[in-house]
Amino acid sequence: MREAKWYFTHPKWTASLFDRKCLKSFLAKNMFPRKCRCSACGKKFHNYEYIGPYSPLGEKRDVALGGRPGGCPYCKSVDKYRWLWYILSNYTDIEKMNGSVLHFAPEEEIKDKILRNKNLKYITGDIEAGKAEYVVDMTDMQFEDNAFDLVIASMVLEHIPDEKAALSELRRVLKADGKLALTIPVAFDLKKTLEDDRIDTDEKRLKYYGQADHVRLYGKDFKERFSEAGFHVDVYLSGEMLTEKENRRLGYMKNMPVLICKKV
Repeated sequence: MREAKWYFTHPKWTASLFDRKCLKSFLAKNMFPRKCRCSACGKKFHNYEYIGPYSPLGEKRDVALGGRPGGCPYCKSVDKYRWLWYILSNYTDIEKMNGSVLHFAPEEEIKDKILRNKNLKYITGDIEAGKAEYVVDMTDMQFEDNAFDLVIASMVLEHIPDEKAALSELRRVLKADGKLALTIPVAFDLKKTLEDDRIDTDEKRLKYYGQADHVRLYGKDFKERFSEAGFHVDVYLSGEMLTEKENRRLGYMKNMPVLICKKV
């Protein structure tokens, strides 16, 4: 019992030796610290939840796909949107700009933050009716030339067969000094983007692209593809911008790029 003497005389225990709440707090802070912190809601916890259906391609290639940890157990935000907002809030003027924004397939957690800026003309669009304010085909948009200061499209381009038409339209509706914010899944171990008409079933697309509704798997040439479409592309990767410890704490995937594109 001599070895355990500190336990009974420790100031945390003298008031109530069997106080379960006190014991739980002591263990959490000293033996099992909460190493994760959600940048969306600020909550701290032990582990992130797994996101989306499991994709076996994620184990074979260096790409962020379904079945990865990154979901907040409290606010249910996911890593790709938290990282996108980190870049938008730090590398664009979205929180204070007075202008127009077009947001494709709007994510509620991003949309709510954007709407805090009352000076914006904010428009949402989606190819499916009922999912946004307007039905918008990215390859043939109804908007005028040079209409928007910022266009946001997160995880959209990999679903669109005619990528060139989509990029051409995105460039058309951007103002001369406007910005296009994109996220796409990129396999960084793949030298060239995989895109093959013979991959034409859900089973094949899941196997080679990582998801049944994807039409390509971007490789390291993604920046060249967008440059050829008339954009200057800045790439933001948490693996290059943050430490390993910070990425684990915030639940960001090191290989999930955010692209900020400008017309050239």
